[in-house]
Amino acid sequence: MMITKNIYKFFCVVSIVCGCMSCDDYLDTTNERIVPAHEQLTSLKALKATTASLYAQPWYYFHKQRFIMLGDARANNLFNSNAALGELNAQSTLNEDKQNASILYSWGSLYNVVTQACYVINDYVPYCIENNICTEADALACAGEARFMRALAYWFLVVYWHDVPIVNDPVAQSPTAYANRFEDVLQYAICDAEFAAKWLPVSQSDKGRVTRVSAYGLLSRLYLTAGAWGKGEHYSSDFKQRVLDKYYHDDIDYSSSTTLAEFYYAKSAAAARQCIAEAPSAGYGMMDDYEQIFRVQNNNCSEVLFAIQTVASSTSYGLGNELQGMFCYDRCINKNYGMTY
Repeated sequence: MMITKNIYKFFCVVSIVCGCMSCDDYLDTTNERIVPAHEQLTSLKALKATTASLYAQPWYYFHKQRFIMLGDARANNLFNSNAALGELNAQSTLNEDKQNASILYSWGSLYNVVTQACYVINDYVPYCIENNICTEADALACAGEARFMRALAYWFLVVYWHDVPIVNDPVAQSPTAYANRFEDVLQYAICDAEFAAKWLPVSQSDKGRVTRVSAYGLLSRLYLTAGAWGKGEHYSSDFKQRVLDKYYHDDIDYSSSTTLAEFYYAKSAAAARQCIAEAPSAGYGMMDDYEQIFRVQNNNCSEVLFAIQTVASSTSYGLGNELQGMFCYDRCINKNYGMTY
């Protein structure tokens, strides 16, 4: 009995001592294996490394799934006779549902692009400016790259899914966020692309990176989509007051859908003309032979305004060209995937 009481007293004392210890002190440890991102931002080169990642891995599942499914499959340009890849048939015959991998993975991939771009825009670029890591112009050019990516991702999202959530701060974003209206998401993308056109360099600093010419090309597409939305008389009655007056201050009556469509169509044409005008001095131009565009040796040729930058022989998942693995010549010949074109 005495031994039992002594053991009981011992545990009581230990419990009291542990209770008096600070949990904060216990949890306040230093991760010796992972260096915080901000500690690695010591130069412009390091900042540009964060934007370089936006050209490949975040797009991987969208590149792998959606381009084929809503591109060739939806256009009935591709038929799959192998039941293991029946998703192609589902897309070709318009029988897909919300649980199809092409939809789930593509949605997640595009929001991965948005999330990674937000980190650059909200955290990395302000940090570099505040700590004089590089010039403000260079930092804002990197922000322009990220905003280009976010704008393009949102364009795909609204075109494929219509109303979708706008994620401006992934850290604070509620997991049950409501979808924003098509017109608001599209205008959000337009604002990002306009920022990119203002701050991106005129010509490529590194081959494959987007430029101001790329941004004008994207802007033309976004404005055109906005014009078509107005042409169809789909804009809500409060769109002008909430959005257009905030970003544009022209003395134009936007109250009618026809006028609103003409406004965006004019901006689309102006952006396209600017893209064409600046293209030659930035190193862009038409190739003599269209077929040459698709050859490996002409990767990132003069006609490319933006392309996903896959990495040959990469050992990191998501950096390779999955489409080449799925549809390359020898596999089609061997009928491994049962593809016919």
